[in-house]
Amino acid sequence: MRGHAPQDGGSAAVRAEIAKAVKAEKAAKAEGQQDHHNVTAGGKAAAPALGGKRGPMLSRTRGEDLLIKAWKLLATHAEMFQQPPASMEKAMGDIAAAIDPGMKVKELGPRMWRVDMPSEGGWATVQEKNGEVWVNASALTSGKSRGNALYNLVATYAHNNGKVFIGDPAGLSDTALYRRTENMLSSALRFKTTRHLRPHPRQVTPDGALVGKVRPLDWREGEDDHNLRELLLTSRQNIINAAPEIQDVQYDFKRREFIDTATGEPVGKADFERIAATGGGRAAKAGNATLKRAALTNTLVQGASGEARG
Repeated sequence: MRGHAPQDGGSAAVRAEIAKAVKAEKAAKAEGQQDHHNVTAGGKAAAPALGGKRGPMLSRTRGEDLLIKAWKLLATHAEMFQQPPASMEKAMGDIAAAIDPGMKVKELGPRMWRVDMPSEGGWATVQEKNGEVWVNASALTSGKSRGNALYNLVATYAHNNGKVFIGDPAGLSDTALYRRTENMLSSALRFKTTRHLRPHPRQVTPDGALVGKVRPLDWREGEDDHNLRELLLTSRQNIINAAPEIQDVQYDFKRREFIDTATGEPVGKADFERIAATGGGRAAKAGNATLKRAALTNTLVQGASGEARG
C-alpha cells in the first residue's frame, strides 16, 4: 500500500507551496556552488542583490528557513495532528473533555489533579507550582494509555494559563524521554510557540544508555523558531539513530508518496508499521505518525542540501 494519505504531505495547496520552496532551495544551492567554484577557480562571483552575500553559508540559512517554513505551513492543517484542534479552555477538566471525553479529571488539592485515562489506560497526576506544571505518568498502562492525549492536556493547560510544562522533577525514563520530545514538537507546531514548554535536563544532556542515541536539545528560552528547529532535528535524528532505514526515506512531492531513495520504491503503511513494531522503532516507541514526520523532516533537510525529491 502506498503512503500518500493527505496527512503525509498536507493538502494539495500546501504540497505545492512546499515543493516550490524546495525547488527554490535547490536553485539557490546550485547558484551558491557555482559562485564558490568561480571564486576558487580565480574568477569573480556576480554581485548579489541588495549588497548581500552569497555562497554555502547563505544556502545553509535558506535551508534552515525552509524547514521551519514548511512545517509551519503543514501545521495550519488539522489533518496533520492526531489530536483534536487546540482547545482554548483554561480549566484542566474542560480541556480534558475537549481532547477526549474519556479522560476524567479529579482535583486532589490546590494545583494538583489526578487524570484517569479511558480504556483501562491507567492514571497520572499533574502538579503546578511556581508557574511550572508537570506530569507523573508512571501509573499509565503501556500500550493502552493514549499518553499523547495526556501530554496534549498538560501542554494545553500550560499554554492557555501562561505556565511552563516541564519534565517531571522526580525523573524521566529513557522511553518517556523519546515520547516527550515528540509531544513537545506536536505542541510547538499546534500553538506556534515553544514558550509554554521546557525540556527535561536529560533532553538537554543525555546520560547513561542514551549517550550517542539521543540528540541533545540546544534550547534557548524565548526563541521559538530556534527551538522548533531543534525539536524537528532532534526528533529526526533520534528516529534515525533508533531505526537507520528511515534515513533513506523521503517524501516525493511529485509522486505524492514516501519513497526509499536507495531503491526508488514506495514506502507504504505496511512498511512504516513494520519499522514501528520491530527493533529500534519499537524501542523508541515510534508509531507511524512519528516515523512519517521524521521522514518528512528528512526530506526538507535534504532539500536544504539540494537532494530532496520533487
